[in-house]
Amino acid sequence: MAPNNYDEEELHPIEIGTEVYDDDTDGESFQSETTTLTSSVFNYVYENGRRYASDRKSEYLFPNDDKEQERLDIFHHLWGLVMDGKLYQAPLPAHLRNGGRVLDLGTGTGIWAIDFGDENPRMQVLGTDLSAIQPTYVPPNVKFEIDDFSDDWVYGEKFSYIHARALFGASVKDWSTIIKKAYDHLVPGGYLEFQEFDLQPFSEDNSLPGSHYLTYSDHFQRAGKLLGTRFDITPEDMREWYEAAGFVDVEVKKFRVPIGPWPKDPKFKRMGTVIAVASSTGFEAYGLALFTRVLGMSQEEARKLIDGAYTEISGKAKVHAVHWFFCIYGRKPTEEEERARRGKK
Repeated sequence: MAPNNYDEEELHPIEIGTEVYDDDTDGESFQSETTTLTSSVFNYVYENGRRYASDRKSEYLFPNDDKEQERLDIFHHLWGLVMDGKLYQAPLPAHLRNGGRVLDLGTGTGIWAIDFGDENPRMQVLGTDLSAIQPTYVPPNVKFEIDDFSDDWVYGEKFSYIHARALFGASVKDWSTIIKKAYDHLVPGGYLEFQEFDLQPFSEDNSLPGSHYLTYSDHFQRAGKLLGTRFDITPEDMREWYEAAGFVDVEVKKFRVPIGPWPKDPKFKRMGTVIAVASSTGFEAYGLALFTRVLGMSQEEARKLIDGAYTEISGKAKVHAVHWFFCIYGRKPTEEEERARRGKK
């Protein structure tokens, strides 16, 4: 069942496609489909020049090798499916899009910043990351810098819009401080938007309890807490931090995303297949180090859990996991609104 904190809207359960579990296929159809999908996603990435290898080592908790960069670009494709092709949800007014400055925190491969710059040629886009893994040839209004957003922010000018996606993977230890820094570096009326996903899975048919996938998720979140960081960020947490920083008009948009190729609906099936492709390398890259170094599991134990979890979401077991993806945005009050607020105190 879906968590209670998301049940304010009536949702119909995602229908399960029976062909996923045909005995004579034994997962071969999924393998064929994901091979084709992987090829098409990678072709899209390479054709647009958005893969750029780097040998630079960083303090990023998770890998930044070629496989991880490919996974990040696949997730960009997934977000496009989830949000029907939109890059953002914040209602940016025309005056902000006409000459405003944009900051993309933890830009990764830079694919979001590049797409946003293409779509908004009048805005100047700055993408920052710990690793120099972004392409060289980018739109003239896009640039990248090596920076750690957990350090002091020293940007000379303020921004009209600040964007961040999946920062849970950047080992954020103090989310409220990052949000307050963003508030301080926005122009009055500017927007901050986070695009994240709730790592706590659920199932609408009670197929998740006792699964390797649920155990993987629980272990992952427990390892994060032992490291002093949180991977279990929810919209409720984010809203509280936004409002504490001073943001107004805070809005949350939530999207269900199935894990694996089991849905009957073509759109959900596509989403689930894409995330399964990304997980084919992500499960081991993320889980192995955390489980062995932080939780003290043996490599054999960790690999058994990882392999079991991936088998379940690849369509070879009747585990129908779902995650909530969410976008949260808020606006910094205008100077007039701020004066009025202070006058009421």
